[in-house]
Amino acid sequence: MARPAALVAVLAACVAAAISAVPARAQNGGGLYIAGAGETFAEAARQALAESGGGRFFVLLVPPETEALAASGASAEAVQLRSKILASGGSLLVCRRDVDSGAVPAAGLMAGVQVVRGWPQPGGPQLLPNSDYYPDETPGALPTATEQLRRLRSTCSS
Repeated sequence: MARPAALVAVLAACVAAAISAVPARAQNGGGLYIAGAGETFAEAARQALAESGGGRFFVLLVPPETEALAASGASAEAVQLRSKILASGGSLLVCRRDVDSGAVPAAGLMAGVQVVRGWPQPGGPQLLPNSDYYPDETPGALPTATEQLRRLRSTCSS
């Protein structure tokens, strides 16, 4: 009789783990996808669109893939993928460090791109107390999942 009880306990644990993973995936949407870190914008965009499942997701672009976010001069494919991302509930992001360095001209970005800071630097802007966001950031425009936000901040750090 002990064997069936142990089997039931193991099955219950597996079901509980599977159920707890589903809301996390739904809450986090399709996740955070980074173009320029070994993937092109087109590759990251297609993966994000395929995996988002209608949920919220984020596509961060780092140079040279940020060219896909140019208000003018982006390829027809990039314009089409950007539109699909925004229409599907996705957000397009670039790093503040790339804008500040001039690698990404802020004036040349398409409307709707969010500029994201990395981790706080000494003497620079700091996160709000008891918060994961800077005063000039809109939390609703960024990931709420801790791991996604950490990956975003780490990628955008100098």
